[in-house]
Amino acid sequence: MTTWVRKRLHFAQTMEDFRVALQRFLDTGTRTHEKMRKAIILDQQRDWKTHLEFLGVHMKGHTGRAAPRVFEFRQRRGLPDSHPMRQQGSATDVILRCKQYMSDAAFQQSLVLLTSQQLDSLPAALPTGMLPRLVKTKKYRNMIERHAEMIEQSPFNMRDAARELRSWVNETRPELPPLDVRHVAMFPHLRRLHDPPRPLQVVALDDNDAAAPEALPLEISMTPVTLGKKRVRASTPKASAKAARSQASALRKARDDEKAAKAVEEAEFKTNLISFLTKHQNLSASDASTVAAEAFKRRQNKSLKTRRAAPHSLDDNDDGNDNSDGEPGVLDLEAF
Repeated sequence: MTTWVRKRLHFAQTMEDFRVALQRFLDTGTRTHEKMRKAIILDQQRDWKTHLEFLGVHMKGHTGRAAPRVFEFRQRRGLPDSHPMRQQGSATDVILRCKQYMSDAAFQQSLVLLTSQQLDSLPAALPTGMLPRLVKTKKYRNMIERHAEMIEQSPFNMRDAARELRSWVNETRPELPPLDVRHVAMFPHLRRLHDPPRPLQVVALDDNDAAAPEALPLEISMTPVTLGKKRVRASTPKASAKAARSQASALRKARDDEKAAKAVEEAEFKTNLISFLTKHQNLSASDASTVAAEAFKRRQNKSLKTRRAAPHSLDDNDDGNDNSDGEPGVLDLEAF
């Protein structure tokens, strides 16, 4: 596909230009096992994880080199009549069918993904929420804006591409509706797509039906997909010790950060006060340093007493001044 598109599409100014090129390749019909061939732009993605999370179903074997790459979801009543799982269980059970490659003529594994009871417990037929889009930082937006400004000028003159980039990075391009999964996952008018050329040889394995893989001799065989309930791992002594070390390290870091912040606060306070006393009170640097040290100590003690005191409400005559006599706060130099 990549070679075919590169020979016919030297540049694409918009997403639609690229989608059309992909669709033209799919229309050539070279992939015989892909009866529905359609290239789309996916602007929104349904939040399937949250939608199914409360069921507590955990899937294994669907990742890695030997994992299946093609998945089909359909109800049991929609399976081919020759399928071994056709007459088992409830007609509304959701069956997951897997095969390793799109070129494989038949699905290699079938298993019950959701029972009819679990299906009835779902809050809605489809997820009502969408996954959030990645947030574009200001730095990234500025970079795209500069790039768009560059390509719309000579010698590129790609004005459509610049317009497309600006509308995309500024979130002003109208989003296409989410994918209609009913049209993608269920092919009622293409029944022969799901009819295997021969009856599947199914082996029962923990309520999962697995057929013999059809990988070529030079390809690795497909690993079976399994479903199970999520388990909460018990805390082991090793894990507890690791968690304790992490917590102690976090506490030490918090204390160090607090000490550093206090040191910066003390340095700024003393520097400003010493500068004020030497310039406006005609004190020597030594005397100013002594006054600043004592003033900071009193400030810390007062702050500590304020935090320990019970909160109280201000009355209508309280102006917020800490002096009981209502006079503006002054620095009593005689006290030093």
